[in-house]
Amino acid sequence: MFSCIRVWCSNHPASHPLSLTPLRHLSQQIPCVFAESKASFTEPLKDLTVPEQESVTLECELSKPDQKVKWLKDGKEIKPDRKKGITTKSDGRRHSLTIPRPVSDDSAEYTAKCGEEETKAKLTVEGIDLFTVCCCFTSL
Repeated sequence: MFSCIRVWCSNHPASHPLSLTPLRHLSQQIPCVFAESKASFTEPLKDLTVPEQESVTLECELSKPDQKVKWLKDGKEIKPDRKKGITTKSDGRRHSLTIPRPVSDDSAEYTAKCGEEETKAKLTVEGIDLFTVCCCFTSL
């Protein structure tokens, strides 16, 4: 009676064939439920410490490709910023946030969030030691 039907997931562009074999001895229909598993972080963010003005990239990886990731700084959503050069990148399962010239105000807890899943890390930006800089210039 049945040969093949196709099942579509609302958030997945591909269809999947499903073969059904009729069971003649069953007089009732059996309901089928298909649930697609959620994406989870397979590689979490890592705490980093960098000197001021040295580019830093926070990276993580999800279990599924092409998922939307929201970035937060101390719980507030952040967006790419042309003025500061802050960029986000998604490449399959890998996601990153880059701050090209961080300053002490960029020290914070950063979060990458995908649906209900999230990963957090602390970024510490160390200030430049002005005493060392001054000594280096005065000894020239």
